[in-house]
Amino acid sequence: MNLRRKNRNQTLPHPVPPPFVSQRMHKLSPSFPFETVWEIHQSQAASESSPRRVSNSKRKMVKAAVLLFGAIAAAGAAVMSPGVSASLKQIPFVEMLYEKAGQHTLLSELGMEDIWKKELSTTTNLSVTDQDIRFTVADVYYDGIQIVLSYQVEYLGRTDPITENDAGVYYQYRILGARPTLSGTHEFTITGDRTFVGTTIINVEPLPENPRLRFEVPRIGDIYGDWSVTVPLSLDKTSLQIHVVRPNLRSSYEGMDFTVEEIRFTPVSTQMVVKTEYTYPKEQTLWFNLLDDLDTLLPLSGGGVSGNGEVRENFSSLPNINPRPEFVTLVVGRSPKEIVARKTREVYGDFKDKFPLVLEGSRGGNVTVTGIDLLENKTILRYTASDANNQSPYLLLIDATNESHPSTKTFAIRTSRETFSFEAEYPPLGSTTGLRLLNIITETPEDQEKPLRLRIPIDWEASSLRQQ
Repeated sequence: MNLRRKNRNQTLPHPVPPPFVSQRMHKLSPSFPFETVWEIHQSQAASESSPRRVSNSKRKMVKAAVLLFGAIAAAGAAVMSPGVSASLKQIPFVEMLYEKAGQHTLLSELGMEDIWKKELSTTTNLSVTDQDIRFTVADVYYDGIQIVLSYQVEYLGRTDPITENDAGVYYQYRILGARPTLSGTHEFTITGDRTFVGTTIINVEPLPENPRLRFEVPRIGDIYGDWSVTVPLSLDKTSLQIHVVRPNLRSSYEGMDFTVEEIRFTPVSTQMVVKTEYTYPKEQTLWFNLLDDLDTLLPLSGGGVSGNGEVRENFSSLPNINPRPEFVTLVVGRSPKEIVARKTREVYGDFKDKFPLVLEGSRGGNVTVTGIDLLENKTILRYTASDANNQSPYLLLIDATNESHPSTKTFAIRTSRETFSFEAEYPPLGSTTGLRLLNIITETPEDQEKPLRLRIPIDWEASSLRQQ
């Protein structure tokens, strides 16, 4: 094989920095009531000059901070072409990713399984072979907010097993004929002695009709070549489930004027577009939260793009229990001039096979743990919050060895319309012997400004993308 390997002494492209939204979401992961002032959001650079790669160590950083950005999404189920390994012909792509990487994948953490469960991605099977390595884009998901590429890499002529250094893709991407701001992240897992699979999640600004993504791959592992592909993007699979509301709602908070221009609901995420009368970022800026008509908080899903008087903020999709609310509530507050350390309290509860287990919450409320299920590949914790402020507690499970286990997903799933009842996923524990629960409560400053709440009605029929 005529493999072009890297010179160990040469300067290599910089690896992708940890996703900026992972950092932001990590800061938000403790139990902040939605009225608590959030830290100033970082803005993503419009482009990067060098090819990017996420190594396995970077992937672990993403998983530890849990929650990334770029994201928001997952890959779809697909039927593979003969050029792809037999194992992928028999199992959906994301299931393969889950099977090899466990339940702690980026896609799982963000709760984006609906992309492949509902078969919302489009099979592409674009394949390029160079340097005896085959790179295959298996399928792609696109909903106007994010692009999710799923791919497999096969070392065709190799006899020894690949290592983590071999399972890395350096890439750049752009939209042909347009120059929108793009930001993304990446996850991969080794699936065999000579194969690995990966997912690249790209958040986008509005794209022209029938856009084409140019995905340029000059290097895989430590081998240089050209595995570039052009991927056509289409809303055919998602348009029926996309609804766009354009309220054009003008308002002001603490002297800062803004207009809510658009809210877009897709199968796996929600995006809000706000025009601002002030420069972003600046010393003082606004933060935004979104709730449905049951006061269910839609967690930030990251990947928002801000600048030039516009904020594009990405949230999770609407809960399955309430897919078509009559309205959503926008909560607006002002970020502090400087980040101030907040006081926290630790509240413990011992698990003794008895429920309910009541834990102190924030602002005089509580969190009642009502059950726990020990499954083979995960642990399900059920709880009910006393009020909206306690619906997203930062609950840790502490096992008999004193090891703490945070939730493996960005947000818990609401299970009742009448109460703030949720199910949260944790790593598999195997036993509840010696198990304790820890609720970390972040104190709300007494002098915190009261945020602004704006109700935005939704006409689901008129907002259908197909109708527009």
